[in-house]
Amino acid sequence: MSNRKEVLEQFATDDRAKGVADLDLTVDPLPLERALGVVWCVENDSLQFRLELRDRPFTRRGILSTVCSIYDPNGFASPVTLRGKQILQSLCRLKLDWDSPIPDDIRPQWEKWRMEISELENFQLPRCYKPPNFGSVKHSRVTPLKQQTIPRLELAAAVISAKMSAFLRNELTYPDVREYLWTDSKIVLGYISNESRRFHVYVANRVQQIRNESDPESWHYVDTSSNPADDASRGLTARELVDSSTWLAGPSFLHEKGKFLPPVHLQLTVEETDPEVKKSTSFSTRAQACRNLDANRLSHLSSWYRAKRAVAICLRFKHRLQMREVKLKKSPTATRPVSRITLTVADLQEAETELLCCVQREHFDRELRVLTDLNVRDDSDRQTAKRRNDDIKSTSSLYRLDPFVDDKGIVRVGGRIRRANIPDYVRHPAIVPKDAHLTTLLIRHHHGEVNHMGRGATHNQLRQAGYWVIGGLSAVSSIISKCVTCKRLRGPLEKQKMADLPEDRFEQAPPFTYCAVDYYGPFSITEKRSTVKRYVALFTCMASRSVHLESTNSLDTSSFINCLRRFVNRRGPVQQIRSDRGTAFVGARNELREALKQMDQDKIRHHLTESGTDWIPFKMNPPHASHMGGVWER
Repeated sequence: MSNRKEVLEQFATDDRAKGVADLDLTVDPLPLERALGVVWCVENDSLQFRLELRDRPFTRRGILSTVCSIYDPNGFASPVTLRGKQILQSLCRLKLDWDSPIPDDIRPQWEKWRMEISELENFQLPRCYKPPNFGSVKHSRVTPLKQQTIPRLELAAAVISAKMSAFLRNELTYPDVREYLWTDSKIVLGYISNESRRFHVYVANRVQQIRNESDPESWHYVDTSSNPADDASRGLTARELVDSSTWLAGPSFLHEKGKFLPPVHLQLTVEETDPEVKKSTSFSTRAQACRNLDANRLSHLSSWYRAKRAVAICLRFKHRLQMREVKLKKSPTATRPVSRITLTVADLQEAETELLCCVQREHFDRELRVLTDLNVRDDSDRQTAKRRNDDIKSTSSLYRLDPFVDDKGIVRVGGRIRRANIPDYVRHPAIVPKDAHLTTLLIRHHHGEVNHMGRGATHNQLRQAGYWVIGGLSAVSSIISKCVTCKRLRGPLEKQKMADLPEDRFEQAPPFTYCAVDYYGPFSITEKRSTVKRYVALFTCMASRSVHLESTNSLDTSSFINCLRRFVNRRGPVQQIRSDRGTAFVGARNELREALKQMDQDKIRHHLTESGTDWIPFKMNPPHASHMGGVWER
């Protein structure tokens, strides 16, 4: 098959394609063929569209079928199909089912587009790779449902252009070909040419991909009115596509005579206010030499032992750094110290000394300078002591403690007991301020050492450990008053408000109408020649608090029933009896209940009514609630 009849005439009839084998090449026109998925008009060597639109239901499924029936693999009709895809995307955004009818506001748009695409049959595109009016074929896409900014969409289009450029270079293999890439977004040009700003991940990845596939100097700016890709991004009707020369031929400046002169490369910069630029934050550090420990850095610790351990680790680390520096000066191949640290008692004692020096420097700075300048020791003479007393203010808390500085730099209490046969740290305790955080930790520690005893025991423990807390008794009292353990152990007993009294305590009735019963005993008595045990049943009137005593031989049920019979005969009818859940009481209630069931109920009720009484109910306390019977248990 060829578009030239001269070429076809050189072949035998049997060698020609079926469509042209029986044609008279001198008279008949060449037929239509299929090529690249579209119709090829061999006569004028152009590509065309032939549409066969079937009636589809006005649903999402029907619209998708109609849009996809336009087979355009090369994107020649992209501006037209874009509007159909936009209608389909609006249905997806509404989350309609595949077979649900489309809304009434979208249906006119769909019907209008379906009628206009019939004009695509008039569309013709020269098949020749490089026709006289050479233009470029563009590709369009529908923006995703996820909302994106316009600069990001323009950047995604630039990525597609860079990929197409790399694909054409690999396939065409033209040597020394200079590329020109165009975009109508100055923001994208600024992103591509940027050398100083840092972008967020989305923009940074795509800019890097563009710079890998193309040269940033090959990107140029084109006005929107001259940009053929703008037709594909905005969409065209079929009639506009047929009459449009920009989409088919490209911008007009590419058709000017003479050598093509590229435009001047714009120098675009990205502003710091651009939302895609990462906000840069700079931090400044300052190194300051400090020979002493800052006590405020230990304010987060809540234990004296932890404070000593933390300082001990710092001192060990400092020592290792000093040793490492010496080793590196002697041998550059010295190994790094082991990171694991095992503390000893000596390390903790050294840390305790450092803590005491730290807290004293913070609270007794002036007094410490005076003692250091005068070199006051425990064996200083009277002249030195007199000069010390003159330089230290009389209002100072150290004035009356005869202070001195020992060989470790700790301020200690002086005095006249240097010859006492006791340890030095007890003879001359270290002075500790009252309001320091480390003092609080120290008092808590020794308060726990004496198992949360009182103020005197805790204060004595501090003195025995070698610490003189200024205002020690008040400081210890303040810490003990905040101790949770002491509050729990020494707190007052809580008192619960008692419940309301029962109704039978207020009834205006004869004595023992409402009563309660309980046992007490046993008592050993002599009966004839033997010693036997006897118990006493105590009946208490609920209203008058009167008592009635009845002797019982034992705690069994029958003894209590006999006792109850004698009580009723002596005191009169009883309407209610309260008791605890003793075995005798429970058994009596059950036995009386069973006996009542076997008797003539009507006769008994008639007899009790004549006597002015009712059946005696037993009202017992709940199990394990003997405190509810306090009125008769006492």
